Amino acid sequence: MAAFGLKENIVLICTSGFCFFAMLPLANNCLDYLVRTNIPGDLQGRAWGLIGFLSQIGYVVAYGTAGLLADGIAKGMKLGVGRGAAAVIILSGVLLGLTAAVLYRIQSVKELETQLPEEPEQSEDKNVTREKVQINCITRQTVLSFWQNSHLIIKPE
Repeated sequence: MAAFGLKENIVLICTSGFCFFAMLPLANNCLDYLVRTNIPGDLQGRAWGLIGFLSQIGYVVAYGTAGLLADGIAKGMKLGVGRGAAAVIILSGVLLGLTAAVLYRIQSVKELETQLPEEPEQSEDKNVTREKVQINCITRQTVLSFWQNSHLIIKPE
């Protein structure tokens, strides 16, 4: 994504844009797998609702701040407005790469792929089952949702 704003070259812009958007389905598919395998089935609707909300609120924040940030960077670096917008795109790409590197090093995120879902616990009343829910599991999923930039489609199971 950082290459997208480096130069005013149509080939570089198209190539880097294509590569970035070609990777989104892979990232979304990984998130989908992790959510479906680590969150109990009866809580997945809530999890998908939260993930959808967080990913969509990013659009609102981005639209509200991108222009102001581009103007501020352009003014501070004595650049034109177009180069200020390019600097915002480059900064976003660098931050996205740093986020990927940090998440890659977190052991608990790596373990999400190998953990099996918890079995439901039987309560004292044999007719009622309760599932344990780890709040940190949902929190980790919201961190992963930071990566997601596309609309979620909730599919019935």
